[in-house]
Amino acid sequence: MTGRTRSSFGAGFAWVLALAGLMLVAPRAHAQADPAEIEKLWREGVDFFLQGKFSESQQRLHKLLSMEPRKEMAARLVDEAGPRIVAEMMANPRMGAEPTYVWQLYRKYYISKLADQERMARMAARVVDPATSEDERVQLYREFAELGHYAVPVVSKYLNDANHDDFRTHARIVLARMGTQAILPLVELLGHSDVLMRENAILTITDIYPLDERAIPALKARLEDPKETDTCKRYATRALEQITGLPAAELKKASTYYYEAANRYYLERSGVADEAEQVDGYLWHLNESGGLVPVLYPFWAWNEQLAEELVLRGIDLEVDQTDFYPLAACIYAAQYQEVQDLVDVINEQPTQHYLSEEEKQTVIEWNQKLIDCRNLTDACGKYYVNAGLNKVLRDLKRYPGHPFLPRVGVFLAQRLRDLDPTGDLLPAPAPRRCPPLPRRPPPNPRS
Repeated sequence: MTGRTRSSFGAGFAWVLALAGLMLVAPRAHAQADPAEIEKLWREGVDFFLQGKFSESQQRLHKLLSMEPRKEMAARLVDEAGPRIVAEMMANPRMGAEPTYVWQLYRKYYISKLADQERMARMAARVVDPATSEDERVQLYREFAELGHYAVPVVSKYLNDANHDDFRTHARIVLARMGTQAILPLVELLGHSDVLMRENAILTITDIYPLDERAIPALKARLEDPKETDTCKRYATRALEQITGLPAAELKKASTYYYEAANRYYLERSGVADEAEQVDGYLWHLNESGGLVPVLYPFWAWNEQLAEELVLRGIDLEVDQTDFYPLAACIYAAQYQEVQDLVDVINEQPTQHYLSEEEKQTVIEWNQKLIDCRNLTDACGKYYVNAGLNKVLRDLKRYPGHPFLPRVGVFLAQRLRDLDPTGDLLPAPAPRRCPPLPRRPPPNPRS
């Protein structure tokens, strides 16, 4: 659809702007999390439980959870009531699932507090120490499984210990016990400069069950890299065949897998929000010395950030695969509009919005990057901005009622108007050489 006529494009442009008008006049409702009301509901819920009024207690907890308490608040409330009381509430079948949800918030806060780098480094040293008893090692495996992705940068350092086979084995066991929480940082390690690290990262990916499709693009890239070792390629072939159930020779190009993965995160398809929550909004990058650096993103920014990184990696593999550039334009537009919506919330309700001061400051910081998103969209060029708008229209047809696609379309239509003010864009073949898209350094790491 990128070769549309000018009149056809004009109809699409008007349609998207009409949707924008509807969005501007539609009322928006935002949940208001009142800490005092949450505390009141919690205390009433606990009191009713102690009185044996389980239905009333469950109703209070249900209303409390509908207000989306943050994990720090949930931890304080659980500590106030006492973990023993909450355990009794979870064990009572007449209380339903509400106490368990509160407990999950509590555990998430508790685990993040335990994830101290020095403490985890001592734990990792004990795991690989030959003098450690098997009983203690099993206990450490369990504790690392609880810490999950927080501990991957610490444990992964042992995957390329060239002098101790048993160190690498213990590290693989620890990472495998973490389950799918460890997949994204392990995928990052597939780009490590050390071949032993790449080999053991691949082996660890196949140790994790259920097998995770998120590793497919990077594994296929290992197969296609002419500089990769035969051993790494053999491991990657076996991993791909286990994950996909297909012979490696029948698989698509790595760049195609990168496009499909990026598109999934951009569109926030099924499971994406759960993935962001599973890793608490973290993504991982390799620093110059090959260490894994966790970078924290707000939940609302996590999926677009990962989509952007996947697009850029796909472009590195296949710079002339032209469908990457419309997708990149859409991703930058989605980033722009998502931050703009949050800025509108803050400005429209300066004393009543539901964002904490820390979250508000994060939005303000991200708002300063809006011009960056506009420039990045422009870097795609007007041909690909137009192609991105056509992609939005196709996606809307496929996913009617999608929550943010109309806003992405509005943004791209406005950018196309700025890039092509006379409306002279005519059907034409894609540029022979696609524009290089700038690399944005990740934000300062936050623990």
